[in-house]
Amino acid sequence: MKLLILKNLLNFLKIHIFDSTKVFLSIVDASCFDGNNGGCSHICAGSVCSCPPCWTLNEDGLNCGITAGKAVVTCRVDGMDVVIDKCVASDVEQSLIHLSNSECVVFEESESEWKVSTGFSECGTEIEFVDDKLAISNTLKVGGVFVSGLRFTNDNEIGFTCRYNNVANASKSFNAAAETVVFDINEEAPTELSFGFNLQPFESDQYTSTTDLATQSVQIGSLIHMRVSPAIELPEALEFSVHKCSVEDTETEAEVTILDSCPVFPGLNFSFKNEQSVG
Repeated sequence: MKLLILKNLLNFLKIHIFDSTKVFLSIVDASCFDGNNGGCSHICAGSVCSCPPCWTLNEDGLNCGITAGKAVVTCRVDGMDVVIDKCVASDVEQSLIHLSNSECVVFEESESEWKVSTGFSECGTEIEFVDDKLAISNTLKVGGVFVSGLRFTNDNEIGFTCRYNNVANASKSFNAAAETVVFDINEEAPTELSFGFNLQPFESDQYTSTTDLATQSVQIGSLIHMRVSPAIELPEALEFSVHKCSVEDTETEAEVTILDSCPVFPGLNFSFKNEQSVG
């Protein structure tokens, strides 16, 4: 009789333990399948968030960020590029990796990398001034992973910004060389770029025929018509104006600044055509 009671007691304990374990696991599973992936941006298991390869768990313990060096932004004087290691989105459809405008989808840069590019007026790019600097911004969007209709990771959005100086210089010897700034998508751009402007001499104020100043000199009394123009086409949202003009005498190293007026400077006449023209 005692043996039977003990056996029944053990059976009760087994059933009780099994049932308790089952209830406990169902609670854990419920936290990961609450419709929000347990709050995890990527992988949720046992109520613990984790990240796939090429992603790193942030300090909040919920969200994954792209591992340093796996997504790099290049700021150019005419736009922006983002190069992404394919491991960042190995299970994501290519059409679901794009910029703010979903039509700007990544293309294959190499066997191991995706790339997407945009100008200043494309792909949902936004232009604004931040701390007196021109800020050009967009967002890289990486879609979630679905398997058999089930969502395994959430959609991810990573914003990035290129900064540009709002003041630039141009001279007769100015070379508008292409500049770039490269940085990790998780970081801020380390410096600003400067737009290139060219100073081109023309024969008249119609700005149709250029003048050859290869000899760096002109006949005394001759007029020189100089046109300032951006080295690359600026987006419609941006305009520029000349607010300072300096003339230098290379022999005496004397310099005079002109600002929409005729300066008191021996032998120099100056006029300013206060409108843009296309040459």
